[in-house]
Amino acid sequence: MNGELRFEHARFDQELGRTVPVSLLVHRTRKLAVIANSFISYRTGFSFILYTVQRNAPKHVPGLSSRPNLSVDHETLNVVDAGGRKLSTEPDFAGHGSLGWMAYRYFVLELPALGPMIVSLDWPGRRSLRVSAPLESRPILEAAGKAEPLW
Repeated sequence: MNGELRFEHARFDQELGRTVPVSLLVHRTRKLAVIANSFISYRTGFSFILYTVQRNAPKHVPGLSSRPNLSVDHETLNVVDAGGRKLSTEPDFAGHGSLGWMAYRYFVLELPALGPMIVSLDWPGRRSLRVSAPLESRPILEAAGKAEPLW
């Protein structure tokens, strides 16, 4: 491929995806919330934005550059459908954030089976913390049925 980096999710650029009316609270503690939101379905998969939000984040940290470190806060994202199949995922490396919050877009490269899915995250650096939450696939599948190719 002439040395250029190619992502599987590039195929979604050729479609008019459909918004999915879903928001998911993946995890919440007294200090941190993890939210999956802004779901968009395509004919062969879907995307969403994963937000990590800190409670009472500092407004300014002396000595911190104006551009925060945008490295991924968690190690792995897994999506398992109702049939127990682990769906292929791919991050969009254009994450962004600021003091107290980060946002990362993820692509799930296949559509799930009908029924409850599990979205889970692993944080090996945080005492091997694993967080997960169920998500019903029906709204994702219904929106995928309405997605259109651009040409």
